[in-house]
Amino acid sequence: YWKDQHLRWTPAEHEGIQQVHLDPSDLWMPDLALYNRVGGDVAPTWGAAPLLVKSDGTVMWFPPSYFKVPCALDLALWPRDTHNCTVSLGSWAHYGAQLDLVLMGNNSGVVMGELHQGPQWEVVGVVGARNTHIDLTIVFTVTRRASQHAAYINTSMMGV
Repeated sequence: YWKDQHLRWTPAEHEGIQQVHLDPSDLWMPDLALYNRVGGDVAPTWGAAPLLVKSDGTVMWFPPSYFKVPCALDLALWPRDTHNCTVSLGSWAHYGAQLDLVLMGNNSGVVMGELHQGPQWEVVGVVGARNTHIDLTIVFTVTRRASQHAAYINTSMMGV
């Protein structure tokens, strides 16, 4: 989320309206860049989602997102391996006095209930940090969902 002092209003003066939803094309949006994207442009892929603007000037935006980032691989425990995948977000055009990025919720910045997990991987942890250069680092810890076939092979190998 971010705050825009120009979007403040007193609800009592506007029929008690405390918040409104707006299209992202109607307001200024921060130029968030994915610093460590794999393959090509650093612009993240954001899905369509309205902005929630509160009377105190807080602007909240929860777009569905698709990021392709590198993961530190350690296959020593395959097929029960766990990996850390890091997402680094920030702005190329704005510095801290102009754009202050803040993590929400459980301090990861990720709404876990809305996280789509594929059949091969399970997200077992998310940790976020706001860095001194006003960028965000979010680390997803994922573990492989070992198939019955892989478990069967492991059991057979250990039994021999």
